[in-house]
Amino acid sequence: MKLRVLMLFCIFWVFTVSVGAEVINLKQKTQSNSLERTEILDLLRSKVKKDFGLEVVFIVNHFKMSKNYAWLLLDAQSKTSKALQLPESDMPYDCCHVEALVEKKNGKWQIKEMGAFSTDVWWSDIQQKYPNVDSAVFDVD
Repeated sequence: MKLRVLMLFCIFWVFTVSVGAEVINLKQKTQSNSLERTEILDLLRSKVKKDFGLEVVFIVNHFKMSKNYAWLLLDAQSKTSKALQLPESDMPYDCCHVEALVEKKNGKWQIKEMGAFSTDVWWSDIQQKYPNVDSAVFDVD
C-alpha cells in the first residue's frame, strides 16, 4: 500500500512539474542566458534599425520569459551615447522606450507585438489579447 501511494505521489509530482511553466528573469545577462537573451535583443534592435534608421543599445528594465514567450520593457540609447535623434514624422514620438512580446516558433524568436517610442500605452490589454502567455511574465518587479 505504501509503495502504491508513493508511486501515485511521484506520478503526480512529475506531472505537476512538467505542466507548470517556470518564469525566467532575463533582466541581468548571465553566462547561462547570454545566447538567448542576445538573440532576442538583437531581433528588437534590428526592428528599431529597420523602422527608425537607428542603431541602439538597450537598457533592460524588464525581461521575463516563460515557455515560448518573453515580455520586455526597454530604454533605447544611441550607440554613441548621444541623444537619440528620432526621424521627422507626422506621428508624435515619446523617446526612448521600447516594449515587446516575442514568441519562439520552430526554434526561432519572432516579434508578436512591439512598440517603439509610442505615446500611448498600447500594451495595456496584452494579457487579454494573449491568454496563453503566462501572466507572470508581465509582472513588473
